[in-house]
Amino acid sequence: MDSIEDGNEGDPIELLWLRGESYDECIKVLSSTPTNERGRIAKVFGESDKRYWFVTCPKCSGEQVLQWSQLVWPKGKPEEATMLCSACGATLTDQDRLQMYYTGRWKPTGVFKGIRGYHLSGLYRMWRHKKSFRNNLHQFAVDHIRRSKGAKLRVW
Repeated sequence: MDSIEDGNEGDPIELLWLRGESYDECIKVLSSTPTNERGRIAKVFGESDKRYWFVTCPKCSGEQVLQWSQLVWPKGKPEEATMLCSACGATLTDQDRLQMYYTGRWKPTGVFKGIRGYHLSGLYRMWRHKKSFRNNLHQFAVDHIRRSKGAKLRVW
């Protein structure tokens, strides 16, 4: 008897896609954290219109996608972590980051060929930071320091 356990049933995502064809208004969603650039989620995102959450700097109105390289802090002082605007280089606070998030918008960066793809990094986190941190930027910096000392950065 064939079963998914013995590998004879077929690819679960392909089966899901085929089952969805039975419904006129079926919406198909894959959601995950890509584990590497060759993985399934990254591959599907690469085939999509690659939408990112674009935010506007409150200092210069420059539009940008937040990147981990924008997170900076003085050596040994992660509690002083800030972000730098990728357009003007202005120093941005965690409150600035949140304001940017709330006024942002999805914007495709690729051609639409039937698949919408959405990418959102942890820098857009709007939830409150843990109690022992001043703000989310402080927590991001400490998490990065801890992960770079042995834990995998991918988890971060």
